[in-house]
Amino acid sequence: MQSRFELSTPRLTLVGADEALLRAELDSQEALAVAIGSAVPAGWPPEHHDRGVIEWILSALDTLAPNDPWRFYYIVLNDPRTLIGTCGIKQPPDKTGCVEVGYSVVGQYRCRGFASEAVMALMSLAFAKGALEVAAETFPSLMPSLRVMQKCGMTSIGEGSEPGTVRFHKRR
Repeated sequence: MQSRFELSTPRLTLVGADEALLRAELDSQEALAVAIGSAVPAGWPPEHHDRGVIEWILSALDTLAPNDPWRFYYIVLNDPRTLIGTCGIKQPPDKTGCVEVGYSVVGQYRCRGFASEAVMALMSLAFAKGALEVAAETFPSLMPSLRVMQKCGMTSIGEGSEPGTVRFHKRR
């Protein structure tokens, strides 16, 4: 059996989603807890993570090489081992070398620096694998999300790709 793609930070493990984890999540929180080997809080799933997203990620797995970092990750707190959110690099670098990251943390684990820690790990990985720029988008009213981008050294570059959103970026 092939091991999962994982990234480690001081407090977190980012676990690359594979078919087994995604199908377990579609089945139940209990199945996901067993598959990922961690507690799943009552507040699961985080905002913007639903069945449609899971199915979209499943459909994209075939395009990934085993060591491709451009993927969806579950954010697992190491102590106590608890699933606290999701994050990911949405696609390989585009023709300009840019990748886009996304992230979401369950409400009870927000404002503790976990999203920033996860995004910094994704940025480091993206730059190490050849990306020239990392971008993220959010709504201007989502102050915690804006703080994550700022803590990660990103600066505003204007409107995002969806109406009402703003885009931030950092170059290598």
